[in-house]
Amino acid sequence: MAFSGLVALLVGIGFGRFGFTPLVPGLVQAGWFSAGVAGVLGASNLLGFMAGAHWSRLLLRYLSIPALLRISMVAALASFAAGSLDWGFTWHLLARLVSGVAGGFAMALSVPAVLGATPAAKRGIVAGILFAAMGIGIVISGTVVPWLLGHSLPLAWLGFVAIGAPLAVLAWNGLPRGLPAPPSNAQADALGPMAAPVFLIAAGICLGAAAFAPHTVYWSDYIARELGLGNHIAGLYWILLGLSACIVPTLLGMAADRIGFTLSLRLTLAGLAVAVALPAFASGSFVLAFSSLVVGGLGISIASLGSGRTNRMVGPARHAAVWGKMVIGFGLSQAASGYLMAFLLARTGSYALLFAVGGGLALLGVAADWAAARLERRRGLAGTNA
Repeated sequence: MAFSGLVALLVGIGFGRFGFTPLVPGLVQAGWFSAGVAGVLGASNLLGFMAGAHWSRLLLRYLSIPALLRISMVAALASFAAGSLDWGFTWHLLARLVSGVAGGFAMALSVPAVLGATPAAKRGIVAGILFAAMGIGIVISGTVVPWLLGHSLPLAWLGFVAIGAPLAVLAWNGLPRGLPAPPSNAQADALGPMAAPVFLIAAGICLGAAAFAPHTVYWSDYIARELGLGNHIAGLYWILLGLSACIVPTLLGMAADRIGFTLSLRLTLAGLAVAVALPAFASGSFVLAFSSLVVGGLGISIASLGSGRTNRMVGPARHAAVWGKMVIGFGLSQAASGYLMAFLLARTGSYALLFAVGGGLALLGVAADWAAARLERRRGLAGTNA
């Protein structure tokens, strides 16, 4: 079940979202779109993600979780095929929206379903393994896309179909089948004194997600074209980011099982703020490597740690509903940040400004998380979220 959940996340988000970043310089160099327009397409994927997260909860009234996750994988694969056609902005906008919806389905459904079936003592490491799907997608795209771009841009898009389709077949019959049973009555479903701390935790991880946007959309283009290092070098740094995203979430999940999700999430947001902002002030090879490694590992870990933290606070039964709302906020904040970054780049042409703004957003996330912890202590809830 965990493998199939990982595949759903890999196809829907690892490829659907993070696979777009190394394609951006190819889109610009081929004359399909400008960097600013490519950024709008990337942000539109995030807007679709938010819609998919919302619709998934509504569609559960009519379809099962396996059915929705199968639809998610097929839709994502179809969007990659559509991306190979140079049919203009509207066509690609729709393809990016469909890809985002597929990713929203995968995130909102597979994560709580798998974690709900996992023993409490192992949820940290299992969450880390699940979210490593994003890192796997980054590594694959950073390896394959620059090579395929050397042949043609359409072939680079179709590469995701060639890799993703067999994986979807392997995962087809092993998808998670249900969410934890909901609370038995409305009073049990209410969060009560936990509501405000949960809201602040959500604000913190949403701000962290927004801070991640400059790297997830523009990192490869910044290295390839702004710094003039080319697609292959940009691909290497993207692979480095992906390798960190594969490994670090699991390590941080193990750490969270030992030292608590509160401290782990706080340190992650603080480290992300530094690593996102650093390229605004320097661009040497050490800085690029450091930023790739830290942003990749910590940026992906925000979601897994945020999920684990809220699971421990509200319990598995409430977690599915709370997490669904958080995923919607996650997508909204990333979409808003993506559109903001596209606007700033179009108006100023400055990648440095994007990284500085991203670092500032992560710092605001630290402040929100700190406020949540203080409120937990005042209300005697800290023990639920150790």
